[in-house]
Amino acid sequence: MTGLEKILEDIKKEADTESQKILKEAEAKASVIKQEAEKDAAETKKKGEEKLTRDLQIVRERNESSSQLRRSQMTLKKKQELIGETVSKAKERVLSLPDDEYFKTILKVADRSLAAEEGIVYFNEKDLHRMTEDFKDQLLKLAEEKGGKLEISTEPRKLDGGFVLQYGGIEENCSIDAIFATEYESLQDIVQKAIF
Repeated sequence: MTGLEKILEDIKKEADTESQKILKEAEAKASVIKQEAEKDAAETKKKGEEKLTRDLQIVRERNESSSQLRRSQMTLKKKQELIGETVSKAKERVLSLPDDEYFKTILKVADRSLAAEEGIVYFNEKDLHRMTEDFKDQLLKLAEEKGGKLEISTEPRKLDGGFVLQYGGIEENCSIDAIFATEYESLQDIVQKAIF
């Protein structure tokens, strides 16, 4: 082997050794980069999963809250419907009382409503036809006891039941509808306590 060949071979060996060294360093750096990338990917994945879990929990809580609100609203609506039906049935029951009980109820309402003045009382056509002389006498006597005077009008009014009192130009609606409308909130409370 000549001197030139030996120099070339030494250069080649040195180059092979150097390239092996560079290759090993590159592989080591690539391994570190790969490990860091895998670590970053794992952290990103973990953070993504944690965020997804939090977001899903928030959505579940909102859905549960929304469902609970809808359930509460539906329950309240049903309760109000039941209360309304019960109050309505109570009103119908008053209107369908036998004559003697119905007119006793009318006298109780009149006792709370009559004033110490001269006035006129109006009834519906049905009540005008079915009221007894005894009821008329009791009503007129009740007005006198309150310090007033009452005339029972023969002119019927469009009422479901009950009566309208007129003192001067002022009328007080004491119809069954008006009484139930005025007392609706307190009736609602009574029915709610009884039912629920």
